Amino acid sequence: ALKSHADNTQADLLEFLADEQGNGNVRAFKSYWIDNLIWASVKPELLNKLEQFDEIELIYPEIKVSIIEPVTQASPLSPGQVGVTDDLKVMGADSAWKLGYTGAGTVVASFDTGIEGDHPALLGSYRGTAGFSHEQCWFDPIANDTFPHIFSSIGELTRRAHGTATMGLMVGKDDVNGDTVGVAFDAQWISAGVIDIPNDQFNPQFYLLDAFQWAADPDGDPNTIEDVPDVLSNSWGYQNTALGCSDLFYGVIDNLEALGVVVMFSAGNFGSTYRTLVNPANRATSPYNTFAVGMISDDYENIAVDLTSSRGPSNCNPEIIKPNVVAPGRNITTVAPLAIYPGGIVTNFTGTSFSCPLAAGAALILRQAFPNAPVDSIKKALMLSAADIDVPGPDSTSGHGLVNIPAALEILTPLDEPNIVVQSLESPFIQPGEYVQFYVALKNTGLGITGVSGKLRSSNENIMLIDSTGQFGDIAQNGVVDNSADQFEIHVSLLTPEGRHALELYVEDGTGTYAVSLPVFILVGAEQEEQIFTIDVGQYAFTISNYGSYGLGPNSASDQGGVGYVYPVGPSSTNSLFEMGLLIGTDPDHISDGIDNLAHLQEQDFVVTPGGNIDTPIPPVNVTQRTRSIFADTNAVNPLGIKIKQETFAYDTEIGGHFMLFIYALENISDSAIENFHVALYADWDLLTAQGAWADMTGFDRETATGYMRAVDGTNYRGLTVLNEESVISYRSVNRSNYSALGISNQEKWQFMSEGFIDTASASAGDYAHMISTGPFTIEAGGSDTAAFAVIAADNESDLLTLYAPNALLAYTNQTPVDTTPPTFTIELLLNPVLPFELDIYAHPSEELRTDPELSITSPTHTKIFSMDSLAGHDLLTYLKDFRITESGSYTITVCGQDISNNNNCEMVEFTAGIIAPANKNIVESFSGTYRIEIPSGAANGEGLLILQESGPDPDELLITDIDPDLQTLCSFDMKAGFRLVNEKARLEID
Repeated sequence: ALKSHADNTQADLLEFLADEQGNGNVRAFKSYWIDNLIWASVKPELLNKLEQFDEIELIYPEIKVSIIEPVTQASPLSPGQVGVTDDLKVMGADSAWKLGYTGAGTVVASFDTGIEGDHPALLGSYRGTAGFSHEQCWFDPIANDTFPHIFSSIGELTRRAHGTATMGLMVGKDDVNGDTVGVAFDAQWISAGVIDIPNDQFNPQFYLLDAFQWAADPDGDPNTIEDVPDVLSNSWGYQNTALGCSDLFYGVIDNLEALGVVVMFSAGNFGSTYRTLVNPANRATSPYNTFAVGMISDDYENIAVDLTSSRGPSNCNPEIIKPNVVAPGRNITTVAPLAIYPGGIVTNFTGTSFSCPLAAGAALILRQAFPNAPVDSIKKALMLSAADIDVPGPDSTSGHGLVNIPAALEILTPLDEPNIVVQSLESPFIQPGEYVQFYVALKNTGLGITGVSGKLRSSNENIMLIDSTGQFGDIAQNGVVDNSADQFEIHVSLLTPEGRHALELYVEDGTGTYAVSLPVFILVGAEQEEQIFTIDVGQYAFTISNYGSYGLGPNSASDQGGVGYVYPVGPSSTNSLFEMGLLIGTDPDHISDGIDNLAHLQEQDFVVTPGGNIDTPIPPVNVTQRTRSIFADTNAVNPLGIKIKQETFAYDTEIGGHFMLFIYALENISDSAIENFHVALYADWDLLTAQGAWADMTGFDRETATGYMRAVDGTNYRGLTVLNEESVISYRSVNRSNYSALGISNQEKWQFMSEGFIDTASASAGDYAHMISTGPFTIEAGGSDTAAFAVIAADNESDLLTLYAPNALLAYTNQTPVDTTPPTFTIELLLNPVLPFELDIYAHPSEELRTDPELSITSPTHTKIFSMDSLAGHDLLTYLKDFRITESGSYTITVCGQDISNNNNCEMVEFTAGIIAPANKNIVESFSGTYRIEIPSGAANGEGLLILQESGPDPDELLITDIDPDLQTLCSFDMKAGFRLVNEKARLEID
């Protein structure tokens, strides 16, 4: 079916690519059936033509993939010194062996850097030595060699040994010397050498797609299944900042698992901050997809997650627990190529690259014990049986806990009933106030089931269920079925906050013997994304973000595609900012920031909150550019509970100065007061002399409270100053050479933020950074305060301290950019002109509203003033439902408001209330004619009103009353567009 689907849908596009290849616009292309994909290397100018093909859903850029880089290098051991490793014992592998479960009869695959196939601990379990063809056991897309090998041209020894080491942890056993490093040593193995392979400058993704397609049918015969592996281990990935939540590999993983292959991935080695999972391990469309494995440290008496193990929650769906489980990964003992490490046994390998194959070995043992167990049942058993570590219960650090093989064997039971889970939810972009249809894909990992139906339930008063039922039909074992032919429909009110909202999907079969309630999540409003934006105002260019890190350009601590900080802008200008970020804290244990940590990785403590995507409103007078964004410290190890509204105002004049204001509105969203609260900016500049030499110096001017860095020749100044009334509380010159081995700890960050004016200037040139802080603040629960800084560029000390720094303070205090834009309001009548109607009002204030707005409704006979409550921090102000007008006629609705800058505005809308149809009529008289509407039997039951509503942004509506329950044909009339029938019992669409 996969092959035929690809053949039927790709033909025209493949023909086009072949023609363009003849024209020299396509270097190469290849079609895939494991998912409906085509890889192509084309000239950029061809992209516009490709975008015109309706068949193309998405075009993915090609990004380099790599192994999950080991944290430490391996150390050789002598054969015979190992025996059975503690890494295996802590998961209970030896206990499973005593029960007779060693992986016998199973097959495991890996996608890695190549394997030394004749290694004594691996040769006996290589499937190619058991009478199977090498083509179905070893995939080498470069040389097409027929026997597994390592790639000698991979320069780094760790990378060259990586594939051998990971396979050893699944099946490694040397019968001569007694060393056992593999969990399932009686399993057979196959592998594809497709990661970091030679002759592959860009490591194109089609090698990975080739490998997935090969693993789905290793022997090339679709009528055989014995060749398909039971488990696939993947110790590779794309760093989150490179691929994010791209679904490039979702389809190939799902299609491979539909064949019965348990697919597992390393979580990544980018801890200890949250949301650091690599792609595809960060996928979270269901509790089991994609199965991500983190790692514990090697203190097995006091088990804890390793500092370097990537953490969740997934940036793709924080509602799903990620990683799924953890396994050993620190100072692992395994096999290694004899060509690199004489003796072939090594220790001290560290990383989730080695945790994933250990968990994969556990899955092999489960598959041996229960050969027909569905993929998700094996994953579920590993999760539910995992030994809880760290904080009680599943969490974003350890997932469900440490793999416990004997416990998983007890949980996994023979297949005797269906098991329905949510595979995905397909929904269009949802805005508050919209009606939307969507469908859900369900997967059955248990016995086949018939007559499946689903019913949505909502406890959210802002989400109205219009059509809550959907039919799925029959779902076979491991089958996936959706209700795209019978979709759900909901109405999301204008009051609905942006973000994810949970609904309940109650699923049952046609016989009533199986039922389950499943959570599903819809995303309302713009998806919150980590974004960067470059301020480019003439003399300087500066990249900011909506997550507390800045610069993010070439030759920086974290190049995210920004420009960094460039001053002055010119043809030969380069980035001078290595790293910059925001810090907040109250003590060493409560620091949230976006700068360097002990692992030399940027902390990612700040998370974009609803409404927090970067906005660029019209700047006030004298301001060149302005941005707004919102984030919170949700990802910190110990979050403070602070939501930050960040605004930047860029100034750029030769007289006034080259500076940018950072204004942080700090809101306490926790349940208690936050005391001793400090806010700081940290910046690490790399400044060149006029002659191009690189050397920094630092200083602090007490009169203007400005800290600065400069080049050693007295040029190229960069300043930081505090603008809010609390002023500077601490400034520190930071000698980066003291942090070359390890980054800056939270203890040191707190010292820099709070200990006053120690080490404010450098004695000599070197590699420096600096930090300036303000506070302390006390912010009550629900309260707020403001911190403000300026980042300044100058050519000399005089301009910086006597002109630009004072002007930045004036811009904030006396000349603080005032938004002169008056508030605006949008009034929507959702059901107009029938009675009763729903009234929704949006407010778009330039700032917070000074007082609650007033609303008046004027009719021919009366005027009534309504009190409306402002919702602080939200654009949406009020929602009046079922307001009743007792007479027909013309109405005027007016909303007036004033913001804190005394800007006033009123908005008005006029409408005419429709005439209620007489009791003996079925429809408003203005419609008559020939169009027939039919109502299914039982839909019209006389309960409530039936409303016929036109589709489109400005619907006309018909009020229908006195419905005969037995009436099949309602009426006939002329109309120009499709209508729909809405009530509690029925909905009918006519196109």
